[in-house]
Amino acid sequence: MIERDNKWIEVASKLKTLQDKIKFLDIEKKKLSKLLQELSEFKDSCGGGFTYKAIERIGTINYKDIPELKDIDLSPYRSKPINIWRLSEIKQFTDIL
Repeated sequence: MIERDNKWIEVASKLKTLQDKIKFLDIEKKKLSKLLQELSEFKDSCGGGFTYKAIERIGTINYKDIPELKDIDLSPYRSKPINIWRLSEIKQFTDIL
């Protein structure tokens, strides 16, 4: 792994701060959504120019649970791999702060 300069650290710090804010906002979003569900008595509702509706999404298929597929190699059916970058804090540095 390559140790980077101050500019890199500055950008990484900004990204981490933004990730933390998004995590906080996502928690707040879930709380407000749950409260609005309760206030809607779990029924489609509207008021003040807003509508709030329940939309059912079809569940995902757990291919590991299909016995007929146990011995079949599904890799030829996979799409191309994608790269995902993840920023994480090094524990020794977070303990100091």
